Parts: sequence; C-alpha cells; structure tokens
Amino acid sequence: MNMITKKKIVIVDDDFYFTQTTKERLVDAGFEVVTANSVSAAKTAIAGHSDADAVVLDIMLPPDGESDLDTQMGYKSGLVLARWVKQNYPTLKIVGVSGVKSLDVTDWFEQQRIPLFEKGSGEFIEGLNRILHSSELPLPIKTFIVHGRDERTKYEVKNYLQNTLNLPEPVILHEQPSLGRTIIEKFEDVARQVDLVFVLITPDDIAVADEGLPNDVKRRARQNVIFEMGYFFGKLPRKKGRVLCLYKGTLELPTDIQGLIYVDITEGVDHAGEVIRRELSALGYQRS
Repeated sequence: MNMITKKKIVIVDDDFYFTQTTKERLVDAGFEVVTANSVSAAKTAIAGHSDADAVVLDIMLPPDGESDLDTQMGYKSGLVLARWVKQNYPTLKIVGVSGVKSLDVTDWFEQQRIPLFEKGSGEFIEGLNRILHSSELPLPIKTFIVHGRDERTKYEVKNYLQNTLNLPEPVILHEQPSLGRTIIEKFEDVARQVDLVFVLITPDDIAVADEGLPNDVKRRARQNVIFEMGYFFGKLPRKKGRVLCLYKGTLELPTDIQGLIYVDITEGVDHAGEVIRRELSALGYQRS
C-alpha cells in the first residue's frame, strides 16, 4: 500500500487564537502542523522539522533575543525571521501573514516573490494550498471590478480577465453572498481579500454646477465608483499600480485624481489589451 505523506506546515505567531484556528483548519485540510510563538522558538521548530513544506510567519512577533533595531521592537520580527529562513533553509517555502502591512515590509515580500496575506483573509488557506502544490511561488492574485451602470462593459472586462488573460474569476460585489451584512460591511470584507482592482469609469450620471446653463451638462461616473476607487487607493499602494482605472467615453473626473494614468477602453477592452497586459507584467503577473 502506498503511504501518502502529509504536507507539514510550521506556523509562527504569538496570537493564540489565530494560531489555534489556523492549525485546526489546516489539520482538517490534511496538513501536519507545528507551532511556535517567538523568533527563537521558530528557529528551534524549523531546525527540528527541516523537512517541513512551508513556514507561515506573522510579521509582528516578540524579538526574543534579536536586535531591537533590526526587529524594530518586534514590529518586524517576522521579516528578520524570513531573511534567516531564506539564508539557512532556501528550499523552505515562506508565507507571510500580517494584520497591518507596512510599505517596506510589503515591498520586501514582493521583491522576494513571497506571498503576504492579510490576517483573516478568506484566501489564506486556498493560497497556501496553491503554493504548496506549485513548483514556484506565484504572487497571490484576486481581482475586483468596481463598476457603475454599464453592465455590458463590466462583463466585457470580466470576460477578458478570466478567459483571455486566464486570471481567476474577478470579484463583482453584487455577485457575492450578503450573509446578513450591510453593503459597506460586505464591501469591506471582500476588499480585504483583494490584490488587484479594475475601476470602470463610465459616463453613467449627469452633473451640472448650480449656476450652470443647460449646455454646461457633463457626464461623470457614479458616486459609488469614485468612493470605491478612493477606498482602494487608500488600501493598496497607489504607486504599486494595484488599482487600474479603465475609462470609456467623454466624462468629467474629480480634480483630486487628475493626472493619473487611465486606460482608454472606449473602443473595447480587447483594443486596450496590450496596455493592460503591460501593466500586469510590470506588477509581476505572468502574461498569457
């Protein structure tokens, strides 16, 4: 009889609740789990289980003998530990988790092509499974489409991302179950799991100044589109290009966001496909 070897995971986190619930979920999914709650305990656990398939590292950990300067009083102990793992166990896959992602920590994980999940993200277990069964460490990617009233363009973009670029099915908010949540609660919960956002700015509403004349009428995007775009610009690093604005037709844009680069999809998403592919390539996503 062939014996199936379980995948072994080392979880390093001083949050007992997160460690326990994550361990239970992984054990239920068929993994063997070892836990540690500090830097020194993690090094001991990893050395004793050098056959592990992956180590899950929290970013904020007790320094536990490490330099306060290097760990910044524990706020970046996980980053110090990740560097130690890469140096001493280069074949051990690393997965980062964090409640708060600082820009320099996020930059380092992206440069090393190591996935960094937000704590509580529903994609964590799925992403870990994907990483363990892959020969590489792909960047985790979950796309979200912000849209207004233009249903045709919304589904054109969704079809392009899913069937032309072969990305996972994009998230569209109204297609997700509400589970008793208000709209803003549902939006916030879904947004926590998002890596890349496509904002569709289409001429859905009519705007005119109080003193404006009839010929001053202008078209603009729906207010929910502008609100969600601003939310994602605040959540995702703007200069990392994780929010791609796609516009259609002639319309007025808020002055606060003028000067950003927009992709013109007036003649169709396929027509702008090369620009979209170039942006994705710059982010490290594989072109199809």
